[in-house]
Amino acid sequence: MDYELLRNISRIYYELEHLSRKVDTQFHMAYSTVRALSGFMEMRTQIINAILEHATTLEKDCQNLVKGIDKELNTLRS
Repeated sequence: MDYELLRNISRIYYELEHLSRKVDTQFHMAYSTVRALSGFMEMRTQIINAILEHATTLEKDCQNLVKGIDKELNTLRS
């Protein structure tokens, strides 16, 4: 069993949950009274930039994880 692969699965799961919380925060901000705050557009820009940056990094990590899973499956098949 590849423990590094298991660790990466757990880490990416955590990162996906973290990204989900950021997206939830953005929706909450957009559809609540937060919109009335004078600094709303700046806060919105910050959270959206954080989401995009996090998603870009996470996309690459997920691609590498899928490669690792494929490698482990091929090892199990042989």
